[in-house]
Amino acid sequence: MLENKKIEKGLKKDYRAKIFMEIAKQPASFNELLEKNIVSRRALWKHLKKLEQEGYVYRHMIEPTETLNSSEIGKIVYKVKEDEMESFLMEAVNTNFTIADLVEDEELRQKLNGYAKEIAKAIFDYINQLRASREQALKQELKRIKK
Repeated sequence: MLENKKIEKGLKKDYRAKIFMEIAKQPASFNELLEKNIVSRRALWKHLKKLEQEGYVYRHMIEPTETLNSSEIGKIVYKVKEDEMESFLMEAVNTNFTIADLVEDEELRQKLNGYAKEIAKAIFDYINQLRASREQALKQELKRIKK
């Protein structure tokens, strides 16, 4: 019974991590996240609420200075709190390695935890690269429009 609870908790965190990753790649509205078909409407609402309560994401209204698309102005999107990204990723990856908790061999357990940390760092680096290229593209577009 306890193991089933661990699995259920791990699945919930896995879905939450997928939602978090989508937001980290690109801020998104509730409906945009819903279109990704990660979870049902109700489950998405619950996961977003939990992510907000835990301080990992927040709602943000797009300002005129943040977009070139006038239809985007005033739209509410979910954004990742940058300073919490690494801790969330570490938690999510470590949760997915719950098998390490079941391994009696300490050396193997440490290896699995080490892999989890490497994966989290790789994901974090990838997200930062995506963000940097997105910012660069936006800057170039703004320069082009000003000309």
